[in-house]
Amino acid sequence: MLTFANYRLPTSALALLRIWFAMGALLLGVAPDPSWMTNYPASFWRPAPGIGQLWGGVPPLSVIVGLRVVLLLALVALLVGWRTRFTSILVGVAGMTLSSIAYGFGKIDHLTLVLWAMAIFMSWSGWGNRWSLDERASREVPVAAWPIALAAAWYATGLATAGIVKYWGGWLGFDDQATYAYVVEYTYLHKSYGPLAPMLVGIEVPWAWEILDWATVTLELSPIFLLLRPTLLARAIALLMLFHISNALVLDINFAIFTLAYLPVLLLLFDDAVLDRACTYGENLVKKVVHLRRVALSAGLILAFVSWRGGLHLGIGDFLIPISLPVFVWLVKRDRLRVDGVPVGSVRAADGSGTGVVEEARQLPEGVPLPAAQLQMRLATHSFWLRLR
Repeated sequence: MLTFANYRLPTSALALLRIWFAMGALLLGVAPDPSWMTNYPASFWRPAPGIGQLWGGVPPLSVIVGLRVVLLLALVALLVGWRTRFTSILVGVAGMTLSSIAYGFGKIDHLTLVLWAMAIFMSWSGWGNRWSLDERASREVPVAAWPIALAAAWYATGLATAGIVKYWGGWLGFDDQATYAYVVEYTYLHKSYGPLAPMLVGIEVPWAWEILDWATVTLELSPIFLLLRPTLLARAIALLMLFHISNALVLDINFAIFTLAYLPVLLLLFDDAVLDRACTYGENLVKKVVHLRRVALSAGLILAFVSWRGGLHLGIGDFLIPISLPVFVWLVKRDRLRVDGVPVGSVRAADGSGTGVVEEARQLPEGVPLPAAQLQMRLATHSFWLRLR
């Protein structure tokens, strides 16, 4: 039976998620820029059902520029955690409104729509309770798990529609291989392909391509059936992340922006203790390098300028932004990160005794509740950082 508690993340992980989401959105330039549409006649305006139909035609340039400014400033406010619930909703509403204009000529891009919905859902998650201006002003809100479950259901449904269309289109038939057809089409017709396409297009092995057809449909349909099993869903989403990277390498279809929405579910792969260690490590590492309060707003405004100019365009490198968060947590879990030669997970007591924070938590007497164990781990980690300084 599904309980929203299965989708719960600790407060520190929610804060890390908020920062990564806002930073990634700014770096990848997710704010649509439909200003070019003002150069075309009103007869081109054919919006799909939705917000776009509220406009009588392409809005004036001043409206488009104003919406972009609002969206970028809202992302900066989300990054530093100012009025987080309000700014999260503002990011979603401004993004959806801009997207409704950008899609007004009929071409609908689903990459950013998932992000705007996720921002609205997460406004109720409590992801602004830590590492934020709201925390300093004591504007904390209740922490909730249902926004993550709702975000998961949102893009699981979207992926399922893609899988159903492929199923109806005959992808599971053995007479032809749809994946190979796409590789041939992008390589020879569109002349737009990734670095692996020239090598793969020469592999004419029907059964191998048929396996890829079945794997594609299975990956897209599986999340909707795994919503009741969040841990299995997180593993399926991890495979989908690799699937999107392979699409970029072969077909040059960049879904890096879309995969930002995967991050809440991907973090469910790790238990609370690992997430707390990762967050403490990240927090103290930043403090060793810069004074966070002095540079956070300046960094956000710089990122907003980068986003205004279209964001970074690194090709396959765009995936480094969303994938770096789960990789970072995994490295902490495996004790692969070191500070001054000391593994993150091998913190010792002040007298040199002990076998590390994780082992200390495991050795607690029976009956000690998990929150107390986490508290002891945090205290030990902070003590370790004080000694480093």
